[in-house]
Amino acid sequence: MADTTTLAGIEAASGNVDQTAVDTAVAWGLTDALLNDPVYGAELKNVLALLNKKDFAGARRALEQSNFYKNNGATVASRIKLKASQPGAYADALDKYKQAQKRRLVAAGVKIDATQLDAILTSAYDAGLDDNQLDATILSSGKFKTQFG
Repeated sequence: MADTTTLAGIEAASGNVDQTAVDTAVAWGLTDALLNDPVYGAELKNVLALLNKKDFAGARRALEQSNFYKNNGATVASRIKLKASQPGAYADALDKYKQAQKRRLVAAGVKIDATQLDAILTSAYDAGLDDNQLDATILSSGKFKTQFG
């Protein structure tokens, strides 16, 4: 019997599973990589299990009550999905973000260790911080050498 806790398993069991469940899972962005995420995977597998049972209303409620849904806006959720499912595309987007922020911060006179800045920028990107939030994060880190803003 196929493992229906993954999209691949659902597809393998497609004779026993309504294709609508797969289509809904895909539309909601539930990729195998996201279902295996160490933080959100378990609760999202519950959503998938409800879809497999054709309980679409229950699945929608479970998704909306999940920490993944409640704690992440669209930008952050998209980045989590991208990081889990398309690491190359995530790395490219992260690199573009870092380059743009570094240009902005240098123009503002920020001096900070490159390794420390890289870690801050990665966290900021993953958290979906805007420029003001990033600036506040850098200021509160105490790691910059001159004032900016």
